[in-house]
Amino acid sequence: MVITEAQTPEGPRRVRILHVLPDLDMAGGQQVLQRLLDGMDRERFEHFICYFLPNHEMRERFEATGARVTYVPHTGWWSWPRTLSGIVCFTRKNAIDVIHINGTPIDKIHGQLAALICRRPLVSTLHGPRWRPGARWALFKHRIRETFEHVLDPCTTDRVVAVSDHVLESWRPYLEARHVPISRMIVVRNGVPPEKFDRNVHRDEIENLRAALGVENVYPILVTVGRLDANKGHRFLIPMMERVCEKQPEARLYIVGDGPLREDLRARIAERGMTEHIELLGRRHDVPVLLGLSDVFVFSSLGEGLPLAVLEAMAAATPVVAFRLPALTDLVENGIHGFHVHPQDVEALADRVLDVVRAPERAAAMGREANRRVIEEYDIHRSIRSIERIYEEAARS
Repeated sequence: MVITEAQTPEGPRRVRILHVLPDLDMAGGQQVLQRLLDGMDRERFEHFICYFLPNHEMRERFEATGARVTYVPHTGWWSWPRTLSGIVCFTRKNAIDVIHINGTPIDKIHGQLAALICRRPLVSTLHGPRWRPGARWALFKHRIRETFEHVLDPCTTDRVVAVSDHVLESWRPYLEARHVPISRMIVVRNGVPPEKFDRNVHRDEIENLRAALGVENVYPILVTVGRLDANKGHRFLIPMMERVCEKQPEARLYIVGDGPLREDLRARIAERGMTEHIELLGRRHDVPVLLGLSDVFVFSSLGEGLPLAVLEAMAAATPVVAFRLPALTDLVENGIHGFHVHPQDVEALADRVLDVVRAPERAAAMGREANRRVIEEYDIHRSIRSIERIYEEAARS
């Protein structure tokens, strides 16, 4: 099926990619995709987005990239035939060349079935390490899903894209067991646009925000960014700040993000008497400015693929102190770009934050090295070129 060579009055037809998403929440995967679309060659590619759940927050941002965005309601698994029919009709009506899924259960099964029915190549991005079930009911649902994947993966997946080497290695045995050959697997690292996080570009905005927050003479300022759920481990930052404030009484921590644990965190902060030192800022559209304001970026997540938040902090030349995860050990080198400590070790996390803030010159050097690493290895423009090649190869298959 060589649709990409079809001619139009204007010349060769653009490759049409359908991106299937669970929702348009401002989460890491959605933000990565939005930046990819924003930077891709519009002369060669045309993008369409279908999503299922009623979170429309990023719709305008996706439409600003030139993508055509469609909401296909999904009210539960009993509605999957109607949802699937909507995706299939959309694919045929718009002469889609490639379907791209992002690995959540809802977008994966509908995207794979639509690709099979419409005989379209499928690109699947893995944003996190292989999930391992816990509770018995979760295990039951997981087995049902695995049964579908065992049939669909080898006959629908043209390319598997992992966001890091660690993610690919965690999935590789599973994929090979489903007869997906290694030749279809590729690593395309998450990237960020370093220029967007340049502190010099945001100098005036940083000073204005410092005044708005009332922290003109406050040191140190800590920032973390992430969805407020259990996996992100924000609960560990409260006792960490208690320990930091014993040595740095004016320290502030700004938590950026929203999620189901917002009120729980607010109650925990009040209970520990830390409301003057920890503030929940909710979702923000000025993250580059907040990162430019910060002295340390703290990251308490318990599981990641390749965290966008850490890349953004490093692009902003901010040293990182985080829990040690396989996805972070190659990204953040101890003593070079910041520090990582054993997961859930609150005292070690606090001690490393204090190590950074007590030596401002060393902290600045860490920030410069972090920025250099992002520019050299995690620039999103490199990721964009890789994804473009994958789409073109898939469309020709």
